[in-house]
Amino acid sequence: MPLLQHLFAHYYKNGGRNKYYVKGCNMAFWRKDLLKVNGYDESFVGWGLEDNDIAIRLLNAGIKKRFLKFGGICYHLNHFLASRTGEEENRNRLDRVINDKIIKAENGMNQYIDPKPQES
Repeated sequence: MPLLQHLFAHYYKNGGRNKYYVKGCNMAFWRKDLLKVNGYDESFVGWGLEDNDIAIRLLNAGIKKRFLKFGGICYHLNHFLASRTGEEENRNRLDRVINDKIIKAENGMNQYIDPKPQES
């Protein structure tokens, strides 16, 4: 439904207390934006909130989000639910990212990127 998708692309859950809302199953990023926030924070353990964390850090970095409401189809495979034993710690980590306006993950993708390009 291209007309509805275009209509909702900028406004769907972008304001108020929903401004941090994301659906991790359908997220995509430009490479330069992902590098800017140092990718996913690998400090998150167990279930939950790592998708929210990267989305909030992207917002903190000034990256605007868009939704594909009415523009994409998502199929979900049924699976066992993961343990939520680390949820409180993950939520505390997420609150710190919001309150301190953190942009870069401390434990992110920079640990995998070779700073010196190899010669051919």
